[in-house]
Amino acid sequence: MVKITSTIIVIAVVVLGLLTTDVIKFGESSSETKVSSQVQTAGLSIGDKAPDFTLTTIDGVNLTQSNLQGKILVITSGAAWCPTCIIENKNFNPVFKEVKDKGVEFITVDIDPIDDEVAIAEFQRLYAPWHNVSQENAKKMIEDYGFWRFEITYIVDREGIIRFKDGGITSTETLRNELGKLI
Repeated sequence: MVKITSTIIVIAVVVLGLLTTDVIKFGESSSETKVSSQVQTAGLSIGDKAPDFTLTTIDGVNLTQSNLQGKILVITSGAAWCPTCIIENKNFNPVFKEVKDKGVEFITVDIDPIDDEVAIAEFQRLYAPWHNVSQENAKKMIEDYGFWRFEITYIVDREGIIRFKDGGITSTETLRNELGKLI
């Protein structure tokens, strides 16, 4: 019975995610100007100061806004089982490899309370070889950043200002171009 209930919950979350995403195209994304008005009003906006945060990654690394001061941050929401999150993180991988030594930090916040650290570690190993944080360790950040659904991505500049926001699957090209403006 528990397995059936869990399956129903997962299916409901996926369907809800599909219904709230304007366009889901594999490997493509809306730009910040194409983000739905619902996503634009949720969370933070371009030009806002990024809220402070204190996180512990699944690897035990302590991250704070202050110890990342002067770095560019790519912060995105997702879940270990989410197919569109996998696509987005595959899009991020080539860019991550290009910029990881240029003062850019990537953080994926798993917003699904059901995902445990084992599932998140496997997701990290397969798709997101950067900082990954469980929902349990990021409750305040989830609230502050408005991570109410998957694939909300922010890019924060070296001064802590949000310079990009995307409410869909961010493409490799879009991520590369947006980071290129800041590096």
